[in-house]
Amino acid sequence: MLVFHVIFWLAFPVWKPSDPLRDFTTQATSYLLTRFNVGNTVNQYTISLRNDTWVVTQECTAINVFILYVSFVLAYSATLRSKGLALLVGVPFIFVSNTVRLLTLGLLTEYYPTNAHFFHDYVWETVFVLLVIAMWLFWIKAVVRHEEDTAISG
Repeated sequence: MLVFHVIFWLAFPVWKPSDPLRDFTTQATSYLLTRFNVGNTVNQYTISLRNDTWVVTQECTAINVFILYVSFVLAYSATLRSKGLALLVGVPFIFVSNTVRLLTLGLLTEYYPTNAHFFHDYVWETVFVLLVIAMWLFWIKAVVRHEEDTAISG
């Protein structure tokens, strides 16, 4: 994980004026909120909503979740095929989950603004950690152990 964090930090330092992942996350979130009739405006990495203003940070991109999941997968003893499958399915799944997270937070901010910060700070943080662990354990059980059983019986 440390290696991935260092690589990411060097590639996209916070003092750099542009971060493609933050740009994409900001624009995609704004687009989806608009599609769900949540009015918003974007200024660089800031999304202004009716009841709150969000600053999209690197953490909002779920980069730490990606790094955690990739580290789990790469550290586990499995074939390259299994690891490739885990990354091919898991990384897009995390992206979609993060998008759902941001959309639900936007809807909460619009309709239940007093609950939005609680969900941001506690609920989604917990859900993401549990999601990564569940994905990793599912991958071990469904793919890695299946390959091991097939290799033993074949």
